[in-house]
Amino acid sequence: MSVPPFEIIDFYDENTLVEKKSVYFLSEGKNSEKFFLRSLINQTPFGLHLKNNYILKEINKTGKESGLSNPIALVKYALEWTNDQNNSFDKTNSKIVVFFDCDVLSDEDIRTLESLKCDYIVYAFSNPKFEVVQLLSVLDDLSELEEQYNDSEKPNNILENEFSRISHINSKNTRSGKFVATRIDKILNKNKYSEKDLLKAKNKFCTNIIDVLTALVKGDCF
Repeated sequence: MSVPPFEIIDFYDENTLVEKKSVYFLSEGKNSEKFFLRSLINQTPFGLHLKNNYILKEINKTGKESGLSNPIALVKYALEWTNDQNNSFDKTNSKIVVFFDCDVLSDEDIRTLESLKCDYIVYAFSNPKFEVVQLLSVLDDLSELEEQYNDSEKPNNILENEFSRISHINSKNTRSGKFVATRIDKILNKNKYSEKDLLKAKNKFCTNIIDVLTALVKGDCF
């Protein structure tokens, strides 16, 4: 299998002469996470802090991989890319943060993802999907929404609709990225919805993105 033709997008960095560790961000085919990350990094004090401490890059999928969204395939492609010497990926001083949703994962899928884990790949997940993070920017308690989601035979748009109702912004719109990113402090305080265990995450509304971002700020990802 050939190495995927990833395009690397650099986030602007004023002080490129300082030696820093590198963090790459890779998302599913959906746009929500990308909109959030770009706004978080480029338009918030939180992002400025990250840029002061790391070289930040976005891995942009191109060609036939442009729509790749399956988490297992995404991680496998990332691992393949890091092993290609032409990409000069430093496995000691670099990380790839892979964002994905849990709603498509079976228990077997989760075991596969666990088996693929390595020191330089970081999983950033949400259950059931990234809209949980978006909703944490506007709601303190998701329990009623979680109950409604779990009881519904067709829960697909419940989270998107609730976020749009409150924010008046489509959750898949570029504006959603800025809206959520500028409320990052509110999100980071929602420890009740943090979950580091991917298997446990399948059973509740939660995310580990809170933990991943906190670890980056503290330098604990390395």
